[in-house]
Amino acid sequence: MERLVKAGFPVDGPDRYGRTPLLKAAEAGSDKAAEFLLSRGANVMSRDHYLQTPLHEAAFSGNLRLLDLLVKQGADVHAHNKDGSTPLLYISQAGQEEAMNWLLEHGARLNVRNKFNETPLTFPLGNGFVELVEKLWPRAEAQKDRDLLEKYPLHRVAYLGVARAAAFLMDKGLPIDLQDESGRTPFQRAAQGGSVDIAQMLLDKGAKVYAPDPEGSTPLHLAAKKGRAKMVRFLLDKGADPETKDGKGRTPLDLAGEYAYPEVAKILQDAGARPAPGAAADDASSLLAKPLKDGEAVVWSLGHCGFAVKTRSRLLIFDYFSRGGPRPERPSLANGFVDPEEIKNLEVIVFVSHAHGDHFDPVILSWRQSVKNITYVFGWNARKGERSIDLPAPRAKTTIKGMDVFTVNDEHDTVPEVAYLVKVDGLSIYHSGDYMGPIDSYTADMDDLLAKAGTVDLAFIEKFEQAESLKPKVVFPIHAANREYMYGAFAREAAEKNLPSRVICPENKGDRFKLF
Repeated sequence: MERLVKAGFPVDGPDRYGRTPLLKAAEAGSDKAAEFLLSRGANVMSRDHYLQTPLHEAAFSGNLRLLDLLVKQGADVHAHNKDGSTPLLYISQAGQEEAMNWLLEHGARLNVRNKFNETPLTFPLGNGFVELVEKLWPRAEAQKDRDLLEKYPLHRVAYLGVARAAAFLMDKGLPIDLQDESGRTPFQRAAQGGSVDIAQMLLDKGAKVYAPDPEGSTPLHLAAKKGRAKMVRFLLDKGADPETKDGKGRTPLDLAGEYAYPEVAKILQDAGARPAPGAAADDASSLLAKPLKDGEAVVWSLGHCGFAVKTRSRLLIFDYFSRGGPRPERPSLANGFVDPEEIKNLEVIVFVSHAHGDHFDPVILSWRQSVKNITYVFGWNARKGERSIDLPAPRAKTTIKGMDVFTVNDEHDTVPEVAYLVKVDGLSIYHSGDYMGPIDSYTADMDDLLAKAGTVDLAFIEKFEQAESLKPKVVFPIHAANREYMYGAFAREAAEKNLPSRVICPENKGDRFKLF
C-alpha cells in the first residue's frame, strides 16, 4: 500500500461502488491496513454508494482494536447507512456481542430504528440471539423508551417462530394485543408463522383466538393461506369458527383451495367448513387457462425474488427459489411452487439473474423433461446446455422467442449478474435480481433501459432508487426471504416520496394479482 500511495494513488480513491481503501480494510477487519491509511490522511467518514461507513464494516468484523482506532480518529457511532441502520443496529443481526457492548460504551444508542422498523433488540431476537438481548434489556429499560421495547419485537419473533425469544418478551410484560404497522397482533403473526408453541403462550396470556386483522382475516384465515396445517388444527381445537368470512367474503376453506393446500382443506372440511356461496375459483389452473390480451398479466409471488408472470402468449419465471420453506403436498403456482406438469402446455421462459443460491435453484433444469417449450436465460456464462441462453453482456439487446430482452450488468459479491427488461405481449417487465449499480454507470444504466422501454409497466425491484428512476406503473419489492413484513418499508418510502407507481407487497407465496 505504501508503494501505491507514494506512486500517487489517491488514499481515498473509491471503487465502482464508492468503497474507499479504508472501507475495504474495515470490511476485512484489518486494523493495520486501516492504521496505515489513516496515517496517510484517509477520510474516516468515507461512505460507499449505500452510505456504509468504515465503522459499520469494522463493527461487523468484530475487531475491537479497529473500532477504537476509527472512533479515536472521529468516526461517528450514530452514522446511518441508506437503510437507516447505525453501526450498532447493523451488527445486531449477527449477534456481535463484544462489538455491540463496545459501541454502547462509546455512546451508541439502543433506541434507534431503521426503515424496516428493526431495532438492536428485534434484529438479534429474530435471529435467535436471545441471551444477548437478555443482557441488553436492562440498558433498554433504563432508556424508558416504550417504543423500543414494544414495537415490534414480539410480533417479529412470533412470525419467525423463535419460541424462546417470545417467552422472554412475554415474561417482560410486553403487551400481547399491540398492533404492528400492518394492524396485526402477535397472535395473528404466530398464526401466519405457524408456531403452535408461541400461539399457546399467547393464549395463556389472554390473546384472542377470534380477533380479525384490519382486512377481516382471522388467525384461521391467515394460517390457511400459509398452509399451516398444525396451526389450523390448533386454532380449531381452541374454538375458531371454520366458516367465518374475511373482508372479501372468503372462508378459510376458500383460501385453502385458492392456495392449493389439500391437507388444510380436509382439516377444515372435517370440522364442518363449507365454501362460501358463490366463491370464485382463483387457483393457478383457472388463471393459467384464462385468455389474456396484449398489455394484460397475471403475477404470482414465488417468494423472495421469485415471480411468475403470465402474459398473452407465454409464462415468464424470474429467479425461482423453492427452498424458502417446506414443500407443500401439492406444489402449484397457487402456493408459490412450480409443478412442471401444471405448466407443461405453455411456452415458458425462465430468467436467472445470477448464480447465488437464493436466485438460481438447480431444480429449474429438471423442468425441461416435462415442459417441451421451455427456454432458460442466464445472466452469466452458465453453460447449462440444451435450450439455454447466456446473456452476460452489458446494455445488450437480444431477441428471444419474439421478445426483446435488454440487460444491464453488475457484480454482486464478485458474482456476475444482470437485471432484465423484457418487452413481451405489449408489456415492459423489469426484474432487478440483485443489481445494485456501480456509481460510475448506475444512472446511465437506468436511463438506457428507460429509453429502450419507453415506459415500464411492471417491475420487481429491491432498491428503491431503481423505482424512482424507472417509475413503473406497478412495482413489487423483492428480496425479503421469509420476512415479508419488510416490504412495508418500500411502500412507506413510496408514499413519502410520491412515487407514481402502484406498490404491491406480497405476504404469502402464491399471492396472485391480475393486472392492467
